[in-house]
Amino acid sequence: MCAHTSDRIKTKAAFMLSALCSSEPRASAELHRMGMVSMLVAIYKETEPCPSSEYVLSALLTLAKTNSEALKECCNSDLGLKEVLQARLKAMGNEERFMVQHFSGRWNQRSRGC
Repeated sequence: MCAHTSDRIKTKAAFMLSALCSSEPRASAELHRMGMVSMLVAIYKETEPCPSSEYVLSALLTLAKTNSEALKECCNSDLGLKEVLQARLKAMGNEERFMVQHFSGRWNQRSRGC
């Protein structure tokens, strides 16, 4: 289970990042330049499946959708994003409530060139 305070902070921060990337294209480039992709992947890896991890994943998807360099970085096998997504999907079984399934579907659409 996610820790309450840290869960709320992660959720709010991830929501803010998603909104910022969606509304301001230059922000996506700056966030990518600052290393946000690797930070979000690291946070996602260390967070158990819960609402905050879903928001972190949503922020990562938004960043990848709005910045081609961020998408390329998500494809980097050194990050291990593909492996952690596959592991989460396997662990979830048939549960459909988690965004990881949505992200994986969107990821497959966006990352065909990876």
